[in-house]
Amino acid sequence: MNSTVLDLFDDPVFSTRALVDAINVVPNTYGRLNELNLFPIRGVATTYVEIEYRNGVLNLLRTAERGTRGTAAVRGQRNVRIFKVPHIPHIDALLATDIQNRIPFGATDALDRVQNAANEKLADMADKHFITLEALRASALNGVLLDADGSTIIDFFAEFGITEKVVDFDLTNSASNITKKTGEVLRHMEDNLMGETMTRAHALCSPEFFDEFVTHPNVEKAYQYYVSQQEALRNDVRKGFLHKGIVYEEYRGNANYLAADGSVVNRKFIAAGEARIFPLGTRQTFQTYLAPPDSLSEVNTAPTEGQMMYLTQKRLDHDVGIEYRSQSNPLPLVKRPALLVRATLT
Repeated sequence: MNSTVLDLFDDPVFSTRALVDAINVVPNTYGRLNELNLFPIRGVATTYVEIEYRNGVLNLLRTAERGTRGTAAVRGQRNVRIFKVPHIPHIDALLATDIQNRIPFGATDALDRVQNAANEKLADMADKHFITLEALRASALNGVLLDADGSTIIDFFAEFGITEKVVDFDLTNSASNITKKTGEVLRHMEDNLMGETMTRAHALCSPEFFDEFVTHPNVEKAYQYYVSQQEALRNDVRKGFLHKGIVYEEYRGNANYLAADGSVVNRKFIAAGEARIFPLGTRQTFQTYLAPPDSLSEVNTAPTEGQMMYLTQKRLDHDVGIEYRSQSNPLPLVKRPALLVRATLT
């Protein structure tokens, strides 16, 4: 039987393990939250995450004579939460038309050209998972983990019995005391660290909030000075403006999703007229957990902890191409949702 181009996919470079390794090599260039490394990645060996949440108690320690036992620790109330890790599968295909003109008749490097075509397809699929992860992380910062269509996966405020902190900056009022509003935000975070640490606060702002903030009479002069300093460095000032202990940054994260009726809907990750303020430099507050795949070929294989993405392939009927099935299993988790602050325009 004569071999075909599709027979090249029987080569070891297209094995399941090789494909998994290949798609995980694709760099994640999507999203400000990825740049901030706010949700560091941790692989787990289960399809759920169990979080032991303790109402940490900080008590002052008394002085004592050397050699004595010292003050006994005050135990916090133990509280366990179990969160299911979302499963995100995606199907795409490398068709005959994708490689039709890549391989001239009689070419001796056909495998390399097919592999290049496959790598391009894997990069396209990986990008979709990356922007989905950015959307998940952004919604987690809002306190409610959302699916692509905006439906709720996990409401962190409800899970931990916490009322969302909302601070109205009243930016349409020229007399609004921005210093007092900022102090309210920072004091709230400091009071709710519960044994955590933070280096500073960061605000991701909708364009509407950012524009009103930097033009407010109580901020504008400081902002204009900051702009003059940055212009010498040719920096985009929307990437971060430090004011009274909070860095304000314009954030325009958004993505499209396919609605049930077939229409394409755009969803902004930060609602118009709002800003999301959160701490940076924490140790355990934010985490992205990666679960193992929904795939028999990957069960009990090394590494046992979840990876960013997985990929399998199969030949389509009538030799029209190769179908790829990618999947990611990420859970961006906010363990201290009390530290999240929603700032409103008015």
